[in-house]
Amino acid sequence: MRSKNVVLRAAPSGRQNQNGLVERAWETITNMARAFITDMQMPRSYWYWALRQAVQVLNNIPCTVTGVSTTPRELVYGVKPDLRVLFRMFSTGFFRHSRDGPLTHSGVSDAKTLQGIAIGRCRKSDGMLFYSPHTKAIYTSSAYKLDEGRSTPNTFNLCYDGGIFIGLYNHQAPNTTIEPFPEGTSVSFPSVSPHNNKNKIFIRGTVISVPLPVSGSQLSSSDQDSPPYVIKLVDGSVHKVSPDFLESIVQTPVSDSTQSAFPSWLGQLQKVIYLHEGQYLKGLMK
Repeated sequence: MRSKNVVLRAAPSGRQNQNGLVERAWETITNMARAFITDMQMPRSYWYWALRQAVQVLNNIPCTVTGVSTTPRELVYGVKPDLRVLFRMFSTGFFRHSRDGPLTHSGVSDAKTLQGIAIGRCRKSDGMLFYSPHTKAIYTSSAYKLDEGRSTPNTFNLCYDGGIFIGLYNHQAPNTTIEPFPEGTSVSFPSVSPHNNKNKIFIRGTVISVPLPVSGSQLSSSDQDSPPYVIKLVDGSVHKVSPDFLESIVQTPVSDSTQSAFPSWLGQLQKVIYLHEGQYLKGLMK
């Protein structure tokens, strides 16, 4: 650092207030990282990646140096930052992955993609870093697609273990009801065909935001006054719908309580192999 004409000055023990510039920058970084974690409801184990992304974002924020408007990245590398590299942190992504060690996915039916969590940009290549909770590994890929509207904790069964919820400040009895339409619920949104106004088409989508629960004294007088749900369709459009309307467009599987919960492809007279008294036997479904 001395070769770069960087002067290091240490503060006495217990007098961090003398490092005001550094401490203020560190406070901004930690606040941004905490916002990344809270926004996607991620566990604390992703704290390092949240800090890393916060620093990279701050390096692209304009600042003034000797009266000139610039960015920290431009001061170090001499090039203007490309804001297209910014993305929603911890989004669910799908990236190309055609090889697992010596095994190559070259078959027609072999999947050539993996699902993971976007944890930042790669510093050595123009790619995105993905962490796969299933394989416990980090991958780098430049061929990927992010689904920023999907709930990452619900997709990978992650538990949010930090932060404060508004409901904790409510002195009334806690609301123990289960959310009927959580984030990630599939819907079929009706829309008018662009070619024929009389034909109605249905566009697939998912619930990306649910309203906060209300107490009994705050119940809405009508469906129009109820807090709306937010859904995102596959065409990229976002809509706010009422609870009653959402209930009518939610895709629910048809179930028959009189039948056993077998898969749809396992029907009558289907050949099966089952385990009976420690031996595998062949038979037919009745």
